[in-house]
Amino acid sequence: MGKKRYREGLSFIFLFSCFFGSWLSISQKLKISREVRIVEAVSDKNFGSKNINFNFTDDNSGENLIIVTDQKTYIGLTQAEVFFSVTNTGDKPEQTNLQFYFPEDQGEVKKIEKWTTGVPYEVAVTEYGSKEYFCEDGWETITEEASVDEPIISYQCLSLKMVTFCESLSEDVKNCILNKAEIGSHKETKYKDEWEAVELSNDQIKNRKIIPKKTVSNKFKAKKSTFQNHLINPGQTEYFRAEISFPKASSGEFYIEAIGDKKGYGLLDPWWNSSWLYKKQINLSAGSGAGTNYQIKLLVGESSGSSGANFHLVGHGKSDFGDLRFTDNDESTELDYWIESISGTTPNQTATVWVEVKDNLDSSVVIYAYYGNTGATYNNSTGGNNTFLFFDDFSGDLSKWTKEKELGTISQSGGYVQCGGGITSGTYGHTVLGSSATYTGFQDGIVEFKHYHAANGIGEVSFRGNYASNTGYKGRWDARTGSEQVFLKPPYSGWANIGTAMTKWISASIWYRGKLVIHGSTLELYDNDSLKQSMTDTTYLSAGEISLQNHYGSYTRFDDVRVRKYASTEPSFSSEGNEETPAIISVSVNDGVVAYGMVGTGATNSTLSLGDTQTAQNDGNVTENFQIKTSIATNGTSWGIGQTAGQNVYVHEFSVNSGGNWTKFSAVDTYQNLVSNVGVGESRPFDLQLTVPTTTGDYLQKTIYITILATQQN
Repeated sequence: MGKKRYREGLSFIFLFSCFFGSWLSISQKLKISREVRIVEAVSDKNFGSKNINFNFTDDNSGENLIIVTDQKTYIGLTQAEVFFSVTNTGDKPEQTNLQFYFPEDQGEVKKIEKWTTGVPYEVAVTEYGSKEYFCEDGWETITEEASVDEPIISYQCLSLKMVTFCESLSEDVKNCILNKAEIGSHKETKYKDEWEAVELSNDQIKNRKIIPKKTVSNKFKAKKSTFQNHLINPGQTEYFRAEISFPKASSGEFYIEAIGDKKGYGLLDPWWNSSWLYKKQINLSAGSGAGTNYQIKLLVGESSGSSGANFHLVGHGKSDFGDLRFTDNDESTELDYWIESISGTTPNQTATVWVEVKDNLDSSVVIYAYYGNTGATYNNSTGGNNTFLFFDDFSGDLSKWTKEKELGTISQSGGYVQCGGGITSGTYGHTVLGSSATYTGFQDGIVEFKHYHAANGIGEVSFRGNYASNTGYKGRWDARTGSEQVFLKPPYSGWANIGTAMTKWISASIWYRGKLVIHGSTLELYDNDSLKQSMTDTTYLSAGEISLQNHYGSYTRFDDVRVRKYASTEPSFSSEGNEETPAIISVSVNDGVVAYGMVGTGATNSTLSLGDTQTAQNDGNVTENFQIKTSIATNGTSWGIGQTAGQNVYVHEFSVNSGGNWTKFSAVDTYQNLVSNVGVGESRPFDLQLTVPTTTGDYLQKTIYITILATQQN
């Protein structure tokens, strides 16, 4: 009878899953047995017992050392652990150093470690062999009854005072023989993967090969750099772990920079705040005498349909403007601002906003507006306090003020203060609410406020005042009819009108916007942005308080009182930049499963044969390039990659043109270009082809990982 011949068969299946992030790893698990399965799935990087997703990067245009972290924002009481990778997408090996930047006064790198594979270490290996124990008197047999059927037999030597087990005895019973006994030990070298400490330096890395570095704000300092170089070959990724620390109750950002020796460069410059999705550059024209910390007015539109806006938020901001934020030109330092008013109806509202600009506005300045955070809120009262030299919107109490004269009544309700109790004869019920409790520094500047009058009410605001000495001036907004001068001195008692008389314009029961512009001997009074009178007087030039007053008529109400800087020519809005959004780099793969069926040793099969071509899709918001890499097959006898199949060597290929051209993977863990210039939302088909080794040492299940890397198209 002839012998039966069996052909060994291997079958495969691919499984994909998707992960949304800046880098997407699509893992191919290749399980080999008499029924071999290949699985394509998103892979976390495994570091021993810990899996880490690397899914956050930023705009990496112009970079070839791409830095990716595991998180956008690191949260901890005083420290956090940061995992990051550096991938060389260039065509030259790079001896790479790393550098961390933190704000000057806070933040530190405690340590950096590198994930290192194949780290050698020695272990003691026990040696076994035949061993005999000699007993001059001969070994005596000891039999013990046991709970099982077979008795327990051991041997004793009285002269040695020793009891042991023997596999056999010599004919003269003087030698106890053990066929597998411990006879010694030796050292063996084994290998493991582990985190190894990286030596750190306090020195800044010197620029190499005139690398065109990106700008890092001068408010940040290079706190730590790596002492030694780390070789990163083209297509290779190295992984690092850093421990960073910050003071308690603080927040901030940090930068990670990679600098190579062949003009390799990368900078992870995080979005100012990961919760804000949009920003615009705002260009401001210079004023004269504005200096630093000047409060500038901006008209911010909700959308392109907003009326009179300097710039608009493209409909991406909240309707209450609660997510609006401003930063200095370093895109890190947040600027204080206050929303004076919001007019119109959504989605075409316009907000009047005052921003305190830290840079010197005697020259043109760039700031940034951030928006697009649906969960953000804003405390406008706190914003006003931080923006102006003096501020009160009367949302709290009257602790900023002193009731210096109360022949009427002074009360606070409804978000405003009411100076009242006036009558039309006698003492006239004069009330004075002065700022001396908290602010006596007004000399030159601008006082702005809202005012509302009862019938025949006279509202007055003083400046450069001193109640005890009765010095200073005041401006008058009079709801009576007729004409009168609008400036008076001194402001508290025995005053006299100064300047030229003019027709009164105030009507009762209407809110007006008053303003005093004071510089040197020049006094200017405005209402609703209209200049009513300008005059000069040199009697009182020293700094003093401001005060809110009423007499004659039942009351005058005041609200949103603030003091800001004066400039002879006010800075103003100039132009806006295009709306920007942080680069989101993301890729997904469909359909997720590829079943190969039975494949003989040395045979080839592909997704084309199965009619199961896969697609990689750009799920980000920028044009992307896709790269691809493979790995060795692990578990049992490893399979290496090769250009031809052999013993424990397999061939792996990919195609982006339906098999018209197949590209072989040249090495494991090395990225190769898959496809370039993939637009937002676009997808590209690709196929995989596998040739099984001609012979393999076992039929255990194997695992192969395929990784797709998405990077921003430069």
